[in-house]
Amino acid sequence: FINYKEKDGNIVIASSVTGDLVADAGEAAYAMSKAALACGADGIIVEVHNNPECALCDGAQSLKPAKFDKMMGQLRLIAPIVGKKI
Repeated sequence: FINYKEKDGNIVIASSVTGDLVADAGEAAYAMSKAALACGADGIIVEVHNNPECALCDGAQSLKPAKFDKMMGQLRLIAPIVGKKI
């Protein structure tokens, strides 16, 4: 959640839209999200799907819910170090 009233309009949102650019785009989204937070991003956009192999679109760049939960746990550890709150 971003409180836009407290921001000055310079909000950085990182998106994991990698598609077919890398062999394992789901892993790239996982790494990119951690890097974005470490660099001070205000938010991330990550696609999550129960069965990415059968997704109608963007399955290759989607994380399964368990991996998303693991990622969020790691982001919660990183966030206070860089002055962010999740």
